[in-house]
Amino acid sequence: IKKIIKDKKQPAQAKFLALWLPKDCMDTQSQEIVSYVQKKLMKRLGIFARHEKSRTDPDRGNTLFGKGADPVTSGSFFQLLLECIEEWAREFPIDKMTNLETVYKRVYSTLIREGVTFPSRKRFFSTKAPGTNQQPGANQQQSPVAGSQGAGVSAASPSKRNGKTPSFSQATSLK
Repeated sequence: IKKIIKDKKQPAQAKFLALWLPKDCMDTQSQEIVSYVQKKLMKRLGIFARHEKSRTDPDRGNTLFGKGADPVTSGSFFQLLLECIEEWAREFPIDKMTNLETVYKRVYSTLIREGVTFPSRKRFFSTKAPGTNQQPGANQQQSPVAGSQGAGVSAASPSKRNGKTPSFSQATSLK
């Protein structure tokens, strides 16, 4: 995953899907997955999150992968990246094994201190109902990977989408 995300030769599509995988895996809350993502990916994700940090507009991620990359997919990757960092910091602030602050929380806190703006509107994570682990259906976000036909899909994990994983075009559509 890290190799694909770092590789300048990989298209934005591959990078988006490489980030989508740990996003879905983190839904399991498996300690092994939480630990793996924290150790292997968070430093790199923090580096990407600093892209044009002085800008606050939500489209600043469109230029993340350079001139030859698809700006819509680059922007979707960046949105997903920021949402993952914020959500994981909130979901996993303290390491259950060590009782210390997690890398998720440290990276997020550092980015906030550095002035990185996080999206106010979520596209890939739903808002949990206060005081519950339930995700209200009314707050279900569409994945920005929906195709030009405008067929958006739920940003819930594949098992919550009738067992089907969205196609890339379904997962990255902005509208």
